[in-house]
Amino acid sequence: MRNGKATYWQLTSLQAFWPGLQVLVGDVSAANLSHREFFHVWERYGVLPERYNEYRAFTSLFF
Repeated sequence: MRNGKATYWQLTSLQAFWPGLQVLVGDVSAANLSHREFFHVWERYGVLPERYNEYRAFTSLFF
């Protein structure tokens, strides 16, 4: 948490609000990076899956 290293390598569809929130607080460059991650997954599958494992690059069917 304090060193900036990722600890949870998954995107969930409920996290899609995050880039918009980053823009609202003025962190546009970080919002751009966050949005690109979501867009990359959306381009690959045509939809945003409920859960996507970034580390292994696959959708997770089981929680």
